This record gives sequence, C-alpha cells and structure tokens, in this order.
Amino acid sequence: MEKHKAFDIEFMRLSDGEHEFSFEIDDAFFEDFPQNRIKGGNLKTNVILIKDETLLQFQFETEGSVNTICDRCLNNIAYPIESFETLIVTFGSAFKEQDADIIEIPATEHKLNVAQYIYEYILTAMP
Repeated sequence: MEKHKAFDIEFMRLSDGEHEFSFEIDDAFFEDFPQNRIKGGNLKTNVILIKDETLLQFQFETEGSVNTICDRCLNNIAYPIESFETLIVTFGSAFKEQDADIIEIPATEHKLNVAQYIYEYILTAMP
C-alpha cells in the first residue's frame, strides 16, 4: 500500500514521551481496502504516541463521517463516526498479534504504518 506511506510513523527517531500525529481520511483512503460497506468518507484521526524503552502506546481518536448504504432504506447516507481506541506495541522477534489491541513487532523495526488500524477502528465504530 504505497499510497498509505503518509500513515507511517517513524518512532525510532522520536524521544521517549508523548508525540502527536494527525491524519485526514478521505475517499481515496478507502479505495485500497477490500470491502463494500464504506463508499468514502471525511474524517480526521489524531494519534497520540506514548513511547518508552519497552513499548509504544498509540491512542487513536477519529471523528467525522463515512458514506455507506443504510440497512433499512438502502439509500446512501453519511454515517457519523466517533471512535477512541488504543493499540499497544511491544518488541520481539517477529510480527505477532497477541490480542486485538496488542501486537508485537520485530525489535529491528523503526516505523509502523497505522493505516490498517485506522481503517479497522472506523469499521468497528459502525453498527
């Protein structure tokens, strides 16, 4: 997903502590994800990264709306999204999902692309 390179967070260069990132989510963002529920959207995701020596904590706050089809009337609607999620990243030898909100990445990694996580958090915020 070369298009989503803008969603890379290079954490290795950052000092320990809190860092903020902001991402604009539009129709083009959803084009690369294989689904048919979301037709587009206009959202903003703020990410707070709390970095320390042993782990990374990402706090995702997303607000805006997505374009989808209403289950009742089958019309296109703008569905409001408001989501707050946390992702914990630990370091190990390989990529592993330990839990829905905890992943392990190789200790040699220096960045994390958060596009997939933002997408999944938007999907889970929908009914």
